[in-house]
Amino acid sequence: MSDAATLGLAQLVLGHGGEAELDAFVTGMIGPVLDYDEKRGTDLVETLDAWFASGSRPAETARRLHVHPNTVSQRLDRVGKLLGERWKDPARTLDLQMALHLLRLRR
Repeated sequence: MSDAATLGLAQLVLGHGGEAELDAFVTGMIGPVLDYDEKRGTDLVETLDAWFASGSRPAETARRLHVHPNTVSQRLDRVGKLLGERWKDPARTLDLQMALHLLRLRR
């Protein structure tokens, strides 16, 4: 059986596109990061969003977030632990960026 984490963006393209399906996609892609932020009051989702918006450039990400580049590195290390070491793979980053975009639209 396939789930949001294995189907990624294909789930949205092939599915019915309902609200529950969108929620499942977002949760499947970035749920662990959302949970971590909620439990600890951190800003990993914001960091991940800024990372992609900056073209994956640490210094630019730090500038956008008004933090030190080492802080960005530490946060992204945590993201990697939560999402798995292959979170930066090109196909996966497309899914993650779509999940972040949907999250922004739904907030």
